[in-house]
Amino acid sequence: MEGVSDIVIFLGRFHPLVVHLPIGFLVLAIVCEIISRRQGFEKFDAVIPFMWFTSALASTVAVVLGYLLSLGGDYDERTLMLHQWSGISLAAMSFGCYLLRNDSLLNKKKFKRFYQVLLVLITMSLLVTGHLGGSLTHGSEYLVEFAPKSVQRLMGSSSVDVEDRAKVNSLDSADVFKDAIAPILNSKCITCHNSNKRKGKLILTSFNEIMKGGENGEIITPGRLASSEMYRRITLPRNHKEFMPSEGKKPLTDEQLAIIEWWIEKRAPESALINSLGPDKDMVEVFEKYFGLGKNREEVLNPPPADTSVINTLFRNGFNIRRLAAESNLMEARFSGKSIDTTKMKYLLGLKDQLVWLQLSNTGISDKEMEIVGQLLNLRKLNLSKNPISDDGINHLLMLHNLEYLNLYETNVTDSILVSLMALQQLEELYLWHTKVSVEYMEKLKPSNPRLKIIYTE
Repeated sequence: MEGVSDIVIFLGRFHPLVVHLPIGFLVLAIVCEIISRRQGFEKFDAVIPFMWFTSALASTVAVVLGYLLSLGGDYDERTLMLHQWSGISLAAMSFGCYLLRNDSLLNKKKFKRFYQVLLVLITMSLLVTGHLGGSLTHGSEYLVEFAPKSVQRLMGSSSVDVEDRAKVNSLDSADVFKDAIAPILNSKCITCHNSNKRKGKLILTSFNEIMKGGENGEIITPGRLASSEMYRRITLPRNHKEFMPSEGKKPLTDEQLAIIEWWIEKRAPESALINSLGPDKDMVEVFEKYFGLGKNREEVLNPPPADTSVINTLFRNGFNIRRLAAESNLMEARFSGKSIDTTKMKYLLGLKDQLVWLQLSNTGISDKEMEIVGQLLNLRKLNLSKNPISDDGINHLLMLHNLEYLNLYETNVTDSILVSLMALQQLEELYLWHTKVSVEYMEKLKPSNPRLKIIYTE
């Protein structure tokens, strides 16, 4: 904006406010023109010339203010030129309609035909001008942001340049830039930083453009938050003049800020699976909340109600059964009887769809019964502490891919089973104190699954 006075920009910023007046007047003039030709609505004919005059006047004011606003720069020149000339054409055609609406002229066939042509052209020009203005103000994606992908491609979508992505159902297959960073920028940033509106000469519609930066240089310094201008802008106080996103737009959420921070700290890769970058437990929770995964999985599961007869049988055999919530069909089972055996354990299979928590601490359960536990595929939490269970029994649990919590305190497991347990991707807490697993071996394997918290001391 060098060489452009502040008063010019100040006046130009009234354009988005004033531009709605000619749109309203033009639409009203066209509507009055249509309905005045119907029997009983002839009285509308008298106001039509006034509507065209006010349309022409308001359009002219909007054009002037729009020109002043354009002097501030940061707009795509081609889109800006088309918008300007379509706006000027609208003002001129509106004035033409005002002149032609004289009864003596409309009674002549050639003027009447010309007037009808102008009506069609104004309608089309109004749509084009509005679309171009919206592209300059909100970005070319504003209209098609939530349209089907085929429609977006047809209309030349220029959102952050990534291929169509399936819904993320697991962090194992989620790409940090394509599935997290790009959608965040699409939703919060590209309305001002796209090929049509390059605010600060910054474009955020592709990885290469992001890393290229804007008029003040690079905005991302991989691995260094303090030097990354984008992170500084999005974390400033909201009343700061450099805070982004600006112009009253909704700021980034806490999860979105945390994800961008983590991405930069991980050296801002263009393509990398989230789990391959070693997120800690806190970041896993952030990503799971962002994608709608993780601890909210119980809310997604909706198994059918448990069979009442199965629950009654379990009660009679020493199990306490309860719902996790009044409105949920998910269940927790706790054995409180004197001793457990294979026959009693088999009754749990009647709840294999509903059972997510199982408490079998100090019940005398052996490796033989662990084969039954391994069939309860929806388990999230499992407590097997103080039982004579060995590696052979734990091998039956390796299909429990939903398991988040496993307590093996005072069992007979050894180093050899630990590698297999660490492959359970959802496992977050593993209790191993007073077992035959060596502390040295646990420390050695920790880096292979940073999100897993291993507790081996009291």
